[in-house]
Amino acid sequence: MTYLTLLAPPLVEPVSLAEVKAHLRIDHLDEDNLISGYMRAATVTMERWLRRALISQDWHLVLDEWPAGPLRLPKPPLITVNAVTLTQLDGTEDNLDPQIYRVESRAEPGFLIPAGRSSLPRPGQRSGGIGISFTAGYGTDGTFVPEPIRQALMMMVGTYYENRSQSENPVSGAIRGLLSPYRMVQL
Repeated sequence: MTYLTLLAPPLVEPVSLAEVKAHLRIDHLDEDNLISGYMRAATVTMERWLRRALISQDWHLVLDEWPAGPLRLPKPPLITVNAVTLTQLDGTEDNLDPQIYRVESRAEPGFLIPAGRSSLPRPGQRSGGIGISFTAGYGTDGTFVPEPIRQALMMMVGTYYENRSQSENPVSGAIRGLLSPYRMVQL
């Protein structure tokens, strides 16, 4: 069993309402709530398609056992691992000493491996006994997000705005071209 839970969502969007309205050439306030909703929908769609976190957000990953190789953490880019816990048979959680594992956040996706040649300790509880809390994303605001992703996001909001009642794939054409280099492919 593996599951991933969002603990703390981003506090801001990757692009501001003012940036999106400038992109759409809108200078009135009448549709600010509508456009803000499109911004949130576009961000969620884009993060799912890219398999990435755009703005800093906290996640909790639960595993039954350690993988044979490096533990690849989802939602790149990885900023930091906040805690690694093991659940014992009695249900208590023990924090793993950070000295016994190494975090590599320069790679994409980031990963966690044992420090040295030893293996990581096994949890007492077999089902969901390993918990990893981590922070992922490019940074705390949109200025950290690569410009092609920001531009694609504004284009996607424009697609939603112009095609309100049509259901077309929002990740197509020029948007896909801008995003493809950033998409995490699962092998």
